Amino acid sequence: MALQQSEHTAESILKLSSLLRYLLYDTRTAFNDFEKEKELMLAYIDLELLRIENSTDLIFYIEADKPCKIPPLLWLPILENAFKYGTRYIAEQYFIDFKFYIQQNILYIFSKNKYSATAIRANQNKSRGIGLMNLQKRLDLLYPEKHVLKINNELEIFTIEIKIQL
Repeated sequence: MALQQSEHTAESILKLSSLLRYLLYDTRTAFNDFEKEKELMLAYIDLELLRIENSTDLIFYIEADKPCKIPPLLWLPILENAFKYGTRYIAEQYFIDFKFYIQQNILYIFSKNKYSATAIRANQNKSRGIGLMNLQKRLDLLYPEKHVLKINNELEIFTIEIKIQL
């Protein structure tokens, strides 16, 4: 963007620096305010959207019914995968539906995106799948027997559903 002298360069650098600052300093605690996590999710989404021309089929919903604290970056592997497989490996017809919300002390994370199995196989590397494996381990440590994680990939639609009793 800087080389192309894009009008979005300054804004994207500020969002990237806030993400990096958060990663360096604010993830040292076991729990952070939901609103701070929401702010980071939105900054991450904004950065990803800068490279996508047609974002009409990208839906994001992030809300909580009351102030609460949650583990930092619990959302990152899910949102990162949605953009990676829902936009980078697909040339057209992007689709992402991402929901991260809290109602009555239950955290719901839902992500659904289109993906191309053929493109993924062509770009496969050894680190594939480590983010979701780490997420599962983290959920097991943080919320033993208080969470459900469902992963489904059928008909070129990838879905992740998580329900956590906070």
